[in-house]
Amino acid sequence: MVFRRWRTEFLPGRIRSHLRFVEATGSDRRADSGWTPGSGRILVLAPHSDDEVLGPGGTAALHALAGAEVCVGIVNDGQGGGPDDLDDGDLVLEREKEAMDAGKIIGIAHHAFAKLPDRSTDSWEKGRSWLRSLLNSRQPERIYAPSPFDEHADHLFTSRLLAAELEVDTGSVEEVCSYEVWTPLLPNRVIDISAVAETKRRAIRCYPTQTGRSNIEGALMGLGAFRAHRHLGESATCAEAFFAASPRDFVRIVNAV
Repeated sequence: MVFRRWRTEFLPGRIRSHLRFVEATGSDRRADSGWTPGSGRILVLAPHSDDEVLGPGGTAALHALAGAEVCVGIVNDGQGGGPDDLDDGDLVLEREKEAMDAGKIIGIAHHAFAKLPDRSTDSWEKGRSWLRSLLNSRQPERIYAPSPFDEHADHLFTSRLLAAELEVDTGSVEEVCSYEVWTPLLPNRVIDISAVAETKRRAIRCYPTQTGRSNIEGALMGLGAFRAHRHLGESATCAEAFFAASPRDFVRIVNAV
């Protein structure tokens, strides 16, 4: 009781959220490094064009190599981030083209774009309707989605959008794997992507509107190197980390965080 009061009154909001995540997930247990991406129907749900590569791009490539049907659903239109010499309409089209180019490298079978405005506060129902239609048409068995602990507002919006739909009907979904982009998570699954690390790097480079603004390639490939070293040892050079949960547990975690 004393700790809970101290946590509520004195700890920064970020740390409070982190502790709620640990409580909700039990994520202090050792991460599983033996799981292998296989076939089936896979949906990678991304807030923006590039997140589908930055987060689970290597794992998506391994799924595709195993014969999976990998679909990418991109929620926001990406107007909030790009070169100053592109107006909003041109930037949206350019980021969609970049996504298609990256998808060819990764092995993406289908793209769907909701085109919701970045950091939108009034697109909830439109997003729900788009996602419901996508889930019904693609019938995914496994979904990769942003971590509910991610500090980017659009990433949190995407997580909550998915949780709201799964709370109503889990449909064909057997598992939701939260991935990391802006905020490292406490994983319970780590995938060795050493064999497709250069595939991921090439796909990231399909996004000059983003790589020209910051060193996202270095940041995310560096995170992959850290994950490999931390969880897999010297045999691996690059890895991706996830928190895998049942649809119901994913909903519970999102609501808790």
